[in-house]
Amino acid sequence: MDRIKESFDSLPIAACFFDKNGVVRLINRRMLAITNWLQKGGIQSLAEMQSALQAPPASVCCLDPHL
Repeated sequence: MDRIKESFDSLPIAACFFDKNGVVRLINRRMLAITNWLQKGGIQSLAEMQSALQAPPASVCCLDPHL
């Protein structure tokens, strides 16, 4: 599992996977940094991610609000 996590962390994109209950199961370093910008302490579930993306903090700039 450590090799999978290391490979996942080295991806040039931000990525995470949620289980069927919406709980974060795998998150790479880039996505972890983004989730910490969106919500102090990070994101633990899909619902938290959706909520944070709907109302991001003032320090986060959305490049295309229609996405």
